[in-house]
Amino acid sequence: MDQMLNIPKVLVPEADKFLAKLSSALGDDLVAVVAYGRWLRAHRVSDTVELNLMFVLREIRIDLFDKIADARAQSEPWAMP
Repeated sequence: MDQMLNIPKVLVPEADKFLAKLSSALGDDLVAVVAYGRWLRAHRVSDTVELNLMFVLREIRIDLFDKIADARAQSEPWAMP
């Protein structure tokens, strides 16, 4: 993942864990995860700029949003030390 997003290596393990939880929870309902924003354009104003993720789902259902929220709640915050 770090090669695709050009994010600091220190954040990669937690991001990978989150994406693995997300993929496991959503299964075939998860079509893609799209990253966008300042991280990708390398226009970081500071080390606190957020990494934006968009989840592309096969269909929109409340239970899928709950699974996304649960995966995020179970993950460590991605923060620079």
